[in-house]
Formats: sequence, C-alpha cells, structure tokens
Amino acid sequence: MKATLTKRKSPAKTKDKENSFPVVAIGASAGGLEGMMELLKYLPTNTGMAFIYVQHFSPDHKSMLTEILSKKTSMIVQEIDDMDKIRPDTVFVFPYNKGIEVTDGHIKLIPRSESSAAITIDILFSSLAEAQKERVIGIILSGSASDGTVGMKAIKQQGGLTFAQDDTAKFTSMPHAAIAAGIVDFILSPKEMALELTRLSKQEVLTEELQSANEEVVSSNEELQTVNEELETSKEEIDSANEELTTSNQELQTRNDLLIESYDFSEAVIATMHSPMIVLDKSLRVISANKTFYKKFK
Repeated sequence: MKATLTKRKSPAKTKDKENSFPVVAIGASAGGLEGMMELLKYLPTNTGMAFIYVQHFSPDHKSMLTEILSKKTSMIVQEIDDMDKIRPDTVFVFPYNKGIEVTDGHIKLIPRSESSAAITIDILFSSLAEAQKERVIGIILSGSASDGTVGMKAIKQQGGLTFAQDDTAKFTSMPHAAIAAGIVDFILSPKEMALELTRLSKQEVLTEELQSANEEVVSSNEELQTVNEELETSKEEIDSANEELTTSNQELQTRNDLLIESYDFSEAVIATMHSPMIVLDKSLRVISANKTFYKKFK
C-alpha cells in the first residue's frame, strides 16, 4: 500500500485571513488634523492595516478632510459608506453627517440629523472593539475634553492596542484623559506612532506567516497520523497473513512427519516378512525389496 500526502488549504481559514487585518481607529478634535497629517506623512502604504479617522464636526459642516489628507499619503483616502467594505492600506474618513448603529456586533452607518449629537470617538472606538475585537488599534490625537477615553477602555478590554499623543499635541486634554485612566500602551508623537505602527505591521506579517506555517505543520501531522494508522493496519494484516502461513507450515510439517513415519513402518513390515516381496511403481520399476527376495533370487 502506497500512502501519499496532499496539502490542503481550508476555504474557511482563507476567508478568516482575508478579514483579519488590523483596523486603526484615530480620533481627534481641536488641533488633531495636524497630528493626523504628520502621522500619514511617515506611514508606509503597505502596512496591511485599515485606518479610520473621525474628527468632531457639526452636521452642517462641509468636511474637506478627504482632500486634505490625500495630499499627505499615497494611500487611497475616502469617506466610509459601508463599514463592511473597509480594506487594508486605505484611509477612511468618517462622514460628518453619519451616525453609528451596532446590532449583534455588526456596525451600520445611519443618517445623522442636524439636531442629533455628533458621532463621538467613544462610540466609534467602542463599536469597532465590539465588532473587530483584538484587531482594533485605538489612537487619540490632540483635542479638548475627554472624548475617546471610554472607547479606549473598550478596545483594551477586547485585547487591542492603544496610543495617545504626547505633549506635541496642541490641545492635550483628550490624550491626557486617556493616559490618566491608565489605558494607553504607547505615548508618542505622531511620527513615532507611524514608526511603531510600521514595526507592528511587520510583526503582524511575521506572526501570520508563522501561524500559516504552524497550520501547515498541524495539517501535515494530521495527514501523517492518517498514514501511520494505514501503515499500522497494513502491518496488522501482514502479521495476520504471517500467522496463517506459520500455521500452514506447521500443518505441512506434521503431515510430512506422519508420511515419514508411515514409510518407515511399511519398510519395517516388508523387511520382516519371510516371503519374497518387492514394491514396484506405476512403471513396474523396483522401488524396494525385502531380504528374503534378495536371498531367493540372488
């Protein structure tokens, strides 16, 4: 029996990998746009991360963020129209006239009326943490008050990473509030954030490669286990056949011993007879004769 190994890739695992890229959520208020532009300036275009930027605006404000940020990066910069269609190596600007509705971990954009409150960083961060779990990275840039702190806590609770701008922020209230809450992993300037995200992206790629290699090893081990089981079954079948051959050989040996014994007995009987006797084969050739025969016909 010849056993062969065939590597297989699970469609489910492939699909999971396609949807497992990190999502970097960036919140800012007063003075935050400068920090965002600085961050994009030092970010490479191939981190494998998706970036979502939200900044406080009134619903009647006509945002120029897409046009402004496009000048600072070679990545595609666009407004979000469907949270399910975010993709890596793209910068998504949260629309000034949209709100968020979360149902069963699914994020949906909804229209925002002029009388409704602006989308907060807390809501965006918390919604992403609920939907994307540990894949979310939260960043708070310059801004007043404490918006973002609650959302950063949600990200940390789900196992994500958090950044806050250091004293390079024009308005430090927002980043300082998160830092004071003890939920910030990295306190850096926008440039340093970009370098750290780049480092993390390379680590993420290495982790994915190691995970993929590990999955292949596990798959190979499972296939080897199957082959070993088949070989074990074949060995048992061979052992069983050997036992049957051994039994047959023993039976043949017993029969041969009986035939020899019978032949010796017949020879003894012929030798003791007083009358001449010969034993012929089918061709009438002499096989044996007793002593009396030889004496009489000598």
